Amino acid sequence: MLLILKNNPIIRLLIPFLAGLISAMSIKLAPSSHIDYLIWVLVAAYIIISTRKYSHIRNRVCDLLLIALFFSLGVDKGSLKELDVATFSKPVVMLLQLTDYPDSTANSVKLQTTMVQTYGDSVWKNRNAGATIYMENTKEAAELEVGEYIYAYAKPDIIENKNNPGEFDFKSWAATNGVYYQFYLSADKWEKTTQRQSFQLIIELKKLRRKLFDYYRGSGMSSSELAVFSALTLGDKSMLDHDLRQGYASAGLMHILAVSGLHVGIIYVIVLYLFKPVASTKWGKRLRFIVSICILWGYAMLTGLSPSVTRAATMFSVFVAGDLAGRKYAVYNSMALAAFLLLFHTPEIITNVGFQMSFLAVFGIVTFFPHIKRWLYFKHGFLRKGWELIAVSLAAQAITTPLALSYFNQFPLLFLLSNILMVPLATGLMYLFVAMVLAIPFPAIATPIGILANWLTYGMNYFANWVNNLDWATVRGIHLTLSQMLLLYAILFLMGLWGVRTSYKNLKLSFYALLLFALVTGINQYQIANTNSLTVFNTDRHALFMQRAGKKYTIYNSGDKQDARWYTKPIITTFGLEKNNKDSLPQSASILWFGNSQKRGIFYNTETMPPKNPLSYHWLILSEKSPYNLKKLLSKINTQTIIVDATVSRFKLQKWREQIAPLNIHIYDIQKRGAFIAKW
Repeated sequence: MLLILKNNPIIRLLIPFLAGLISAMSIKLAPSSHIDYLIWVLVAAYIIISTRKYSHIRNRVCDLLLIALFFSLGVDKGSLKELDVATFSKPVVMLLQLTDYPDSTANSVKLQTTMVQTYGDSVWKNRNAGATIYMENTKEAAELEVGEYIYAYAKPDIIENKNNPGEFDFKSWAATNGVYYQFYLSADKWEKTTQRQSFQLIIELKKLRRKLFDYYRGSGMSSSELAVFSALTLGDKSMLDHDLRQGYASAGLMHILAVSGLHVGIIYVIVLYLFKPVASTKWGKRLRFIVSICILWGYAMLTGLSPSVTRAATMFSVFVAGDLAGRKYAVYNSMALAAFLLLFHTPEIITNVGFQMSFLAVFGIVTFFPHIKRWLYFKHGFLRKGWELIAVSLAAQAITTPLALSYFNQFPLLFLLSNILMVPLATGLMYLFVAMVLAIPFPAIATPIGILANWLTYGMNYFANWVNNLDWATVRGIHLTLSQMLLLYAILFLMGLWGVRTSYKNLKLSFYALLLFALVTGINQYQIANTNSLTVFNTDRHALFMQRAGKKYTIYNSGDKQDARWYTKPIITTFGLEKNNKDSLPQSASILWFGNSQKRGIFYNTETMPPKNPLSYHWLILSEKSPYNLKKLLSKINTQTIIVDATVSRFKLQKWREQIAPLNIHIYDIQKRGAFIAKW
């Protein structure tokens, strides 16, 4: 590791940048002009000192200044930026441009748009914020095309998380993609405009992607195969249904559906082959460089510029630039440069699982593959290539497993078989994709290629579904805390050192790290087994809460079961909970008790008043059918905290606040603050 740091200066600069970025994001640091001043001071100091006469002290000072400079840059980028996102208290007229094609469901049409202008107080104001719209499902809505403009009349709502346990941070994810609003439009609240579209490269590439998608369909591809082939070649996963996604996840093949280094590498290999006749000439190398850069980044933009494909395109760009200049390729430096450029442009992407998995996988392959490959040697070329594929899979899986367990709580046991069989198949499909594109002017050639691609994709889907149907093929319900994940990486690092430099010291350190991991895991399991809690979820349509007693749980739900499952599944999966069949909470219950003798609570969802004798509870949970006269209810129930779930109207809550203002009782508003968790 020290040798890697010594020989790759960009990594040495990336580390303090990451430290500053993560520190600022962790403590939610607000932007400050002092950081900007400090950056300029450090830049000036570095320039002044670096121009002085060479000395050992000068070099040390310059190194410290660079570390401080990149740490400060990380802090500046990680600081919470104040976004100029307008809040709308009433409906407004908006000019919207579609940034993607409509996604139709049974009840609505989902549109991704950019809010260009809004009209209010007799003035048009320019805006530039993304908005997700759910339209009434009509023929006109479904036929809208990317790039078109519409007028709409609605109240744009700022995207907010519900802050339930284990919930996906949709607000941050949407903000990373420039989307800040969402709202519903009925058929009579919008109309298409005649405004002409200006040329926009991203829009034109999306139109091209849709044409290629229609071309696939016309080449004889069926629905499931079309969905996977589009994800594999165009980065469009919109057609993948839940079962298909789960099948590929269970087989450990989701990385195949994420356009990344494999896909970009194949495109680059084809470019190299086409330019092989002129590669030895000076002008041929320059032409190959220009064409390679254009094709690589054109393909990256065509597939949506995901973190994995952007990383791959950046690394290959550095490679072709170095090849043109006659410089040796430094993979660690190019990887660090790609990470720095992505994070500098979009700091929030550091929380993206695709970004993290992509860079970790490449790091694992580059670092561990050469050592794993030496474990076995085969003279036969076919066997040697097969072993190399296995070594690559082992290297990538080893480095990504702790992070994958932390995010997805499952481990695919057949990942090795999956990669041995499916990676060559995916490679073949990428070559067929290029052949199909080249054969567009020749339908007689394109159709057989499409049929072959359909059969190969069918084989991939069949294998993924077969693995998904094997109960033992995937270990689920694995919960890793942050400390456990870091300890696993420490064990992996120490074992790797022991494998490279066989020494008793490294083996002993690995053993100690393993013991510490076992201890932390034991403590964590003890805490889970002894946790008694109640979680009141933030759902605006029905009351929902979960009681936990160790690994057993019971649920009260006054609404749809599928909707309840959406909220409760993250907790059940993360902690490996089991349903308590002995103690089920009735769906129609209006009064429920929980807690113990020291801390107890009551869910009170009826107009009927309790008995005359006052009852004492630590928590009082109120819902939509709780008494309007809260002051009277509090004369019957003594409590320290009132929890109001999200089914209660804002008007009713305000009246409750007015009634109990003199009593100095704390109200926890779930709709504003997110889920409430009580432990005893």
